[in-house]
Amino acid sequence: MIQGKEDLLIRLKFGIVFSMFLEEAKSKKEAVQDKKSLKGLNTSFGELSSHTGLRAATLTDIFSGRSNPKATSVILILESFGKSFEEFGKYFDNISNEDIKKFKDKIKEAKINRINKKENTPLKKKVR
Repeated sequence: MIQGKEDLLIRLKFGIVFSMFLEEAKSKKEAVQDKKSLKGLNTSFGELSSHTGLRAATLTDIFSGRSNPKATSVILILESFGKSFEEFGKYFDNISNEDIKKFKDKIKEAKINRINKKENTPLKKKVR
């Protein structure tokens, strides 16, 4: 059974690959002039959630490396991006330690930004 550091590396690699696929989809969307051809192009967690049936929170956990996805989730995500296991494997196998470090730093920065945003948001008064 895979434990500890190995499990974390695998989860992070899943997150990196799926994030790459998401960024590819976003780039395609920006480059396409004919918006009708964008049908089925998943460029957000909301769109992915609608297409896969997975909760947006589940997708967030998978894409950030916080959870180890089930095989069915991997299949649904790959299908939603129009990717094969072979394509996934090529990306997965080519992830370097530097890629993992950058991804971890990106996740850490996003978390800090969320905390700072929360702290700077004024509290709403309760209306009675």
